[in-house]
Amino acid sequence: MDGISKLFLDLRQSKAALEQAFYRSLDSSVIRSGLEHGTALRLWEVLGEGRHFQCFKLPGRGELDLAVLLAKPGFLQADSRQRRAWAADLQRLRSLNHPLVPPMEVMEDAQFFAYVQPCCEAEQNLAGLIQDALHDLHNSLARIGLELDDYPQLRRCQGHPFVIDFSELKRCPTAGFRL
Repeated sequence: MDGISKLFLDLRQSKAALEQAFYRSLDSSVIRSGLEHGTALRLWEVLGEGRHFQCFKLPGRGELDLAVLLAKPGFLQADSRQRRAWAADLQRLRSLNHPLVPPMEVMEDAQFFAYVQPCCEAEQNLAGLIQDALHDLHNSLARIGLELDDYPQLRRCQGHPFVIDFSELKRCPTAGFRL
């Protein structure tokens, strides 16, 4: 068995355990209540923010702390077709079952749009076989017509590496020419 195959086998096993912990820790009603009533903005720790999302840490009600990525008003109020397309692309990403894609759930309402994943705060270096796995993720995304139009932010959750930011997930431009 070559190095990348062993790495993928190991990562798939650790991801399966993390997925179970994620779904045991996920309480949609607590998250929805926090987002609907604004308690999230007052009580949850802000981990960071980008152009489209602000990331909050929700202390674990189970085995894992969760990251709640809440759309900023500009993204929330943007063209709803674009937001729905991005959410559909996120679902396609989830279907890859790639070891570097964290378990995640999309939550939306008239007042908010968010996605939730495990909170991964530890840095992950981009050396050796992890680079190969990241290259495989890039190729897997291309096969389903997607690309991550940003540098991949790798972090670890309980020793497992994940790409943590998919806010710049985009559809690949189609090849060819127009008349």
